[in-house]
Amino acid sequence: MTETIAILFYSSFAIQFVFVALSAFALMKKRINIQKTHQKSISIVIAAHNEYDSLKSLIPALLNQSYTNFEVIISLDRCTDPSEELILRYEDERLRHCIIKNDEPGGKKTALINGVAKAKNELIVFTDADCIPYSNYWLNEINQQFSEEKEIGLGFSPYRTKPGFLNLFIRYDTLVTAFQYLSFTLLGRPYMGVGRNLVVKKTLFQEVNGYDGYMHLESGDDDLFVNKNANRNNVVPILGANSLIMSEPKTSFGEFIKQKQRHLSVGKYYRKVDQILLGLIGLSQIMFWLTFIILAAIQANLSFILMAVGIRWLFLVVGFNRTTKLLGNQFAYWFVPLLDFVYSIYLLTMAPVGFFTRKVRWK
Repeated sequence: MTETIAILFYSSFAIQFVFVALSAFALMKKRINIQKTHQKSISIVIAAHNEYDSLKSLIPALLNQSYTNFEVIISLDRCTDPSEELILRYEDERLRHCIIKNDEPGGKKTALINGVAKAKNELIVFTDADCIPYSNYWLNEINQQFSEEKEIGLGFSPYRTKPGFLNLFIRYDTLVTAFQYLSFTLLGRPYMGVGRNLVVKKTLFQEVNGYDGYMHLESGDDDLFVNKNANRNNVVPILGANSLIMSEPKTSFGEFIKQKQRHLSVGKYYRKVDQILLGLIGLSQIMFWLTFIILAAIQANLSFILMAVGIRWLFLVVGFNRTTKLLGNQFAYWFVPLLDFVYSIYLLTMAPVGFFTRKVRWK
């Protein structure tokens, strides 16, 4: 029995080591490619459902961007608040909007499709109503890092730092996600992006008929779109502090679980190879800690298992350190060992919830 548990431990360690080491090395080799180029015409598209308070902050933050060649399109999805009145107060030709009425089929994807259809420009930048650019140079960074031959740009959207362990864990979860999707992209296997900071060429969006094939899902406007349309040649990461879009974190555990349930519910629609790879990574992390606890409790191979834990943590911290430097987003590394263990418990409980979830709501 002990031998079997030891084999499981070392097998899961080997899988984790290969993934973490390859990801860390891929991120360490990456350099931010800044190009001296003309200003591309950009359309920012936002779906909003009763987001009046958020739009009061977002609209001026967008219109105050130092970039000059852009427009903002806000697609109002069955709003019953004064969002339209707020937009109409701005006498700025760069700000436009479209409306989905209460008696029309709605949803975030429909709102985004309508927004893209109204866009005048080829380069579409998606973000959410409850987000704020970290810098007035957000669009400048996109313009300089998004080369003409690419079709999709993957940005990063961290959550604001707040007091408490929940906020720490939310930011860690976001960092783990970025560590995975950025390193996979750099290794030639892009599988997801975040809709809070996503760049897509309008021609690609139209060629694939938007969200065709998964319009019935409430989520997936970002990660499923990338999963189905990205390849090793048409994607570029958009990195650096000025490229960030800041998001407001959930403040209660229940809200966070609902949010993650919505995000995880679309994972079963990923390409099969991505499901297998991501499943193997998650399962190996769970098995690593489960078998470690058992072996440590019976004091079997104690020196070897502690060394394995130390090696894994070392590469994890190195990888996260490089990720945060590329992204321009700081994180307290001394919490990584604790959060890594807690994250394994989270994976054990949330992965089945996401897989078996059938119905979620956007708003």
